[in-house]
Amino acid sequence: LTAEIPKIVNSSLFYHVLDEEEIKRHIELCEDQDYIRSILKENKLVSFIKNGSILPRRSGVSDSPYFYR
Repeated sequence: LTAEIPKIVNSSLFYHVLDEEEIKRHIELCEDQDYIRSILKENKLVSFIKNGSILPRRSGVSDSPYFYR
């Protein structure tokens, strides 16, 4: 176990082993979402989510929705 955990960490949790383009797309998506939320709030608007959309969850094992504060 003490030999396996460092191997797992080194192969999964460091930037050099991740896909740079995928990280960039994820960051840009987060920035876009934050911007859209701020514009909606500033203008006192609401948005609707299409049926079947994949929504963020409280955790990976929960069906409870994640609430942005």
